[in-house]
Amino acid sequence: MRSLVKLVTSADENWILERLGDMNYNDGFEFPQLRRAAECLAFAGTTKALPYLREIAKQHSESEIILNVCQNAYEQICRREKTLFANGDLLQVLNT
Repeated sequence: MRSLVKLVTSADENWILERLGDMNYNDGFEFPQLRRAAECLAFAGTTKALPYLREIAKQHSESEIILNVCQNAYEQICRREKTLFANGDLLQVLNT
């Protein structure tokens, strides 16, 4: 996944989204594959990825590093897609 961050294109979004469940394991390094997938989505994801990022943030609300990566990806996608967002939009799902 690390090399994908540099090579990812918008055509890879579906591939990443389909495999998020397989990347949801913690081998002692704060879910490295899941973080890399979110980083890839930050570069190439569309608004289609936003619900997935919200779900990841909700599932891993105790992990600051996952929340930071998801928040960054969320903001990057919104900026690229010209979608309005407020700081902390992603984090509001944690209170529901």
